[in-house]
Amino acid sequence: MPLSKTRARDFMVPKPVMFTPDTALLDAAKVLVTRRISGAPVVDSKGTLVGVLTERDLLEAALKAIYHDERGGRVGDHMSHDVQVVRADDALIDVAA
Repeated sequence: MPLSKTRARDFMVPKPVMFTPDTALLDAAKVLVTRRISGAPVVDSKGTLVGVLTERDLLEAALKAIYHDERGGRVGDHMSHDVQVVRADDALIDVAA
């Protein structure tokens, strides 16, 4: 398929792993490591996207935990809030740009 005809949906995961803001951070980290994924959407009780938990978020949380000698926390305390979204029918070339 030519790149100009390739859509975001061609690379989307049909049933992605999702977390809620109340998910324990360590539990979320285990899921990401076990599934070998670099991040997952965070949704509220209505299924609305409220953030994303990324490897970077986990690394920052780990550094804070070491520095402050604190462990754990919730996904909502460490997730990225500024999330850019794309539609399934968006051209992949536009998404990449």
